[in-house]
Amino acid sequence: MTNGMVDNNQGNMLVITILPVHFGGGGSIHNIEVLKELNKRVEVEVVPSVTWNLVAAISNDNYKEKLLKVVDEHGLRLAEPVLTLFSQKYKTKYKRLDKSLYGSLLVRELAKLFQGKMYKVVYSQSEFIIDLYLAARIGGLNRGFLTQGLWFTKDFITDMKLELATDYYKPWSFEFWKRMIYRSIFRNSVYHMIKRHKFNFILTVNPKLVEWNGLSRFNDVEIEVVNPGNAYPAHILNRPEERKEQYFVYYGRLVPTKGLFIIPRIVKDVVKEHDDFKLFIFGSFPDETLRRKFFEKIYKLKIEDNIKYLGFLSDEEKFKIIAKAKGFLFPSLVDVHPLSILESLALKTSVITTRLPTLEWLYHGLPAVKLCDNLRCFVQNVKDIWRMEESEYYAMFNDKQKMFLALHSDWKKVAEAETNLLLKFISYRK
Repeated sequence: MTNGMVDNNQGNMLVITILPVHFGGGGSIHNIEVLKELNKRVEVEVVPSVTWNLVAAISNDNYKEKLLKVVDEHGLRLAEPVLTLFSQKYKTKYKRLDKSLYGSLLVRELAKLFQGKMYKVVYSQSEFIIDLYLAARIGGLNRGFLTQGLWFTKDFITDMKLELATDYYKPWSFEFWKRMIYRSIFRNSVYHMIKRHKFNFILTVNPKLVEWNGLSRFNDVEIEVVNPGNAYPAHILNRPEERKEQYFVYYGRLVPTKGLFIIPRIVKDVVKEHDDFKLFIFGSFPDETLRRKFFEKIYKLKIEDNIKYLGFLSDEEKFKIIAKAKGFLFPSLVDVHPLSILESLALKTSVITTRLPTLEWLYHGLPAVKLCDNLRCFVQNVKDIWRMEESEYYAMFNDKQKMFLALHSDWKKVAEAETNLLLKFISYRK
């Protein structure tokens, strides 16, 4: 038995995954922890995400070395076709091509290199279309993927409502229709692959997600829920408890679908009654245009004294600021199982977020999480918590919440839950 293959050229499991060469958010942490657990219990070969990792690795030797270092540090085994792809032959072949063309070409090359190989399970932890196409083209007795983000909804109209709710994308703009077309292509591509029986199982970190994106309509696909589906770093519980100060926070990926442009409207209404209100924002803007338009809106509403941008912070700086905050304001439109909410609750910071079906399933009944349907609800809850006395505030963090946090305090629990679901497909023939 060599390189994860058994004598009849049939391997146990192939996993396509996003590897965190640079910080990739909670999703990439999830992927690594699951892979480490899988490695203990079954032979696993890994293909780094074509979209996220391989395109950069083929064209950039420095990035490739960092990627290989991540693989080595976590004791992962790259599939042989990936190592072949890293040879000089392929670098020379692609060096004159635009990087946007790499993805589909790399899938074609990898599919050729995987010809003749058969795995008991082919599993994609990545939801990128290109990675799913690759998974569909590799021989597997069972094929499946993990869905943990809202890349599309169940239909065009729901997509449109989501984009309009951001208060950023305008229906007459090119960017709006580009996003609508992208979501439609994504949805139709995934649906088409499932209809052609390319996948026979789907894992999800939230059962409401597969209703939201329409995947639950496919009755011949087995859908399993990874529970717990996410975890916060347990060491933050060891921090000394900070006395709450009069400010709120908003952090994470600073993009319109996370409610970035809804924030100024909430703050504007809060300061009508509390002109000393303060909101600290930290994280990275994906581009300068988004950053400029956000601050233009703040100055237009004349709330520049109430909102302070702190930039991108280290974990230590981030946790210290969250721990002292009175609340985490998070009017996201797309979240499924956000790490940021878990971190805030673990640091005894209340959360005001959107009543999404996914978040209601997770947080319903937790007093420290306020779920809102509209702007008025956000404003009122911010004002209520702003005025709240210390005893009333800490009373929100009750035994039910302690049990919830205990369930989500260890990545090992997440990894074991997902691994146990995957292992049953090792011995299952579709």
